[in-house]
Amino acid sequence: MPRRRMYRAENSNLLDITKSNRFDLGELDALPAQPLRLQHQLLDEETQALKAVEATNNMDRGNKELDKAIKNNSSSRTFTLLFLFVLTILVLILDW
Repeated sequence: MPRRRMYRAENSNLLDITKSNRFDLGELDALPAQPLRLQHQLLDEETQALKAVEATNNMDRGNKELDKAIKNNSSSRTFTLLFLFVLTILVLILDW
């Protein structure tokens, strides 16, 4: 019987040590996760900022292209009206 008590006491001590070690390992596992999460969040924010800058640059380029298209359309319209006016004058002169 004394051996059983000794084994129980020894097992109880080992169990307590194991629980303590498991708790300490759990704390260690939790420590690096927070900085990694923070780093991941910062990278996500930086990626979003870079995408926003790229989108802004695309908008600026698109606006410049629209301005060019509007100017080209305006000059084309002016040329077409001038051509029709000259053609109309020629038709009127030739009919006389």
